[in-house]
Amino acid sequence: LYQPKVVDFPYYETFENSEQDFSNTEIFSENPDMFLTWIVDTIGGFTNDKKAAKMPFIQYLGYETERDIMHLPFVDISSAEDPSISFSYSYAKRTYFIFKDTLAVVARYGENMNQIDTLFLKFGEHLATVEGNWGTIKFIPTDWQQWKDTTISIAHLQDYGIVRFEFLAINDNGNNLYLNNIAVHDGEYSLNVSNQARSEWKIRIYPNPARSFLFVENNNKQGVFDIYN
Repeated sequence: LYQPKVVDFPYYETFENSEQDFSNTEIFSENPDMFLTWIVDTIGGFTNDKKAAKMPFIQYLGYETERDIMHLPFVDISSAEDPSISFSYSYAKRTYFIFKDTLAVVARYGENMNQIDTLFLKFGEHLATVEGNWGTIKFIPTDWQQWKDTTISIAHLQDYGIVRFEFLAINDNGNNLYLNNIAVHDGEYSLNVSNQARSEWKIRIYPNPARSFLFVENNNKQGVFDIYN
């Protein structure tokens, strides 16, 4: 039985030391249907940032509206000056009109954690951080430009002291959603993706899917690239 504990403020999670099932973290994934749920998986494009939490919506056929929750530990924000929660996310849509997966970030607080505040809510094309429709291609972020950093003030919750955060994924069989560099903090968000060191071998291939043209960019290194559908 998972028993979340109260962690010190500020709180950071980069998933770099985590196993697929969130072991070595204070995070727990709630999986009501006992099918697919949040896991930790590998990503590309960075030297020091090689893992992230993933919700594999694209494999979730037949479980529309199913909800999976990534629970963070309790965080005591009573000592903060101006607390915020920050995270980075990456998502590609399958089409503009259907397969509208949803990400919500919820704060629970008060007596018995029975008060709820929805801090973030996006779905479908509004959640997408990359251009184009990816169809049945399983999206894996490989470049910092495919991520979006988000910071949300939680100063209005400070008087409650201990707060718990949930990342709620609602399935519509879209594409993979990734979360990384979660922080409950004061001041500047030091884990934003655009400040992370990029890998020495940097390749961008776009657009995806391609029509008449396909562009390949690298950092002036020579090599052979196999491009396939």
